Amino acid sequence: MKITPLSAVGAEVTEVDVTVLTAVQDAQLKAAFAQHGLLIFRDQDLTEADHIGLAERWGQINTNRFFKAHADYPQIALVDKTPDQIQNIGGDWHTDHSYDQVPALGSILVAQVLPETGGDTWFASMYRAFDQLSEGLKTLLLTLNAVHSAKHVCLATSLSICKPMLARKECIGRIWPMPCRTPFILLWSGIL
Repeated sequence: MKITPLSAVGAEVTEVDVTVLTAVQDAQLKAAFAQHGLLIFRDQDLTEADHIGLAERWGQINTNRFFKAHADYPQIALVDKTPDQIQNIGGDWHTDHSYDQVPALGSILVAQVLPETGGDTWFASMYRAFDQLSEGLKTLLLTLNAVHSAKHVCLATSLSICKPMLARKECIGRIWPMPCRTPFILLWSGIL
């Protein structure tokens, strides 16, 4: 297994089949994840059962409730975008599940169908961004809190899940210190 740091954020992992990880490889991946915040795997051939098994190696699965669940594998949220959709899914820069009281460790994204051009998912390191701020701005940010909420999703959509969530105030979100240690993201792909 080879782990190559990328210039801006994350690391690319090659020469490994994630469906048959050894205990040593598993530990190496978790260490690389903690160090780099994003892992990218190319040319993987994951079935839905492989996807779930891999996720369970990292902890309890926190399925995104804003997406339709896979009919046969409800632990997998389907992120489908039709060709006529103009805005990207997620809307803007965001951290998955930061609005949850107990956020997920990360997201495992498996690209199944990609357009010939576009369809990119971009990633940024907030740690690197923070490190590049002036000392004065860093000091100021350390005194602030930020509200992470899914309310904008619930108010802007007709998803049937949102009405009961709004009634139970589940979309209110969570207050985090700024800056904070947020969940990381993993990217797995059989196509990239």
